[in-house]
Amino acid sequence: FIGPTFLFQVLLLTQPKKAIRRRQIMRHLALPSLVVVFITLFLLFPSDMRQLVYSGGDLNELPVSFLFTILALYLFVPAVHLQWFFYACLVFIIQQRHRKRLKRVFASTENYEIFWVAGIAAVLGFFALAALVSFAGELFGRPHLFNPVLSSSTVLVFVVLLSVHGLRQAPGLQAARNEMHAEDDALTKYSKSALDHEHAKRIAGKLHRVMENQKVYRDANLSLSKLAQMIGSSPNYVSQTLNEHVGKSFFDYINAWRIDEAQG
Repeated sequence: FIGPTFLFQVLLLTQPKKAIRRRQIMRHLALPSLVVVFITLFLLFPSDMRQLVYSGGDLNELPVSFLFTILALYLFVPAVHLQWFFYACLVFIIQQRHRKRLKRVFASTENYEIFWVAGIAAVLGFFALAALVSFAGELFGRPHLFNPVLSSSTVLVFVVLLSVHGLRQAPGLQAARNEMHAEDDALTKYSKSALDHEHAKRIAGKLHRVMENQKVYRDANLSLSKLAQMIGSSPNYVSQTLNEHVGKSFFDYINAWRIDEAQG
């Protein structure tokens, strides 16, 4: 369940408002659940039959149901690791999308980045890929790349890193999710917006004045909602003005002022 659990936690940390649906959970947990079922079936067989598997004895005289269970467990090994590798790649994509979303609503994104997620995904992906290579090598009579102790240690380190970093950053990301939720609402209102060119021009002027006179871009915690409140407008109007009329995202607009001040 490591792969799906990792994906679920990353989704909960990065999704602004969408909950993970039950059908989505069941789809991702289908393979691990099957593994648990077949492991349980294997353990229900007599111990002398299981001992033959452990010792590499002759299995020809064993029941077909037992042989089928062993075959299924054997095939589940690469399937699970392939799923882990897929989730590692998927988490990289989610992390990059998260960075882009942060730049739409925060002037400084350092406190809300989840670089640690990419690091753990790299560990998970490397381990899964190495396990797949080891499995392929076994088919051709080559020795395992990982021994059981190393494999277990890698999984343990992965789980500890995930738990520590996830629990540490989850409260801080609540503000990010709220801001991104507001930004999502703003984007859905663009097509129905009553913001015309003249109104957008006035908002752009207010933004310029508050930047020039109050230098609010120096605020490391400046957000889209906070800036909209300063100029007496709504976040969706400010976002639409920046994206469609000024031609910059919120992040780029604020940091352009910061760069100008640093260069001046």
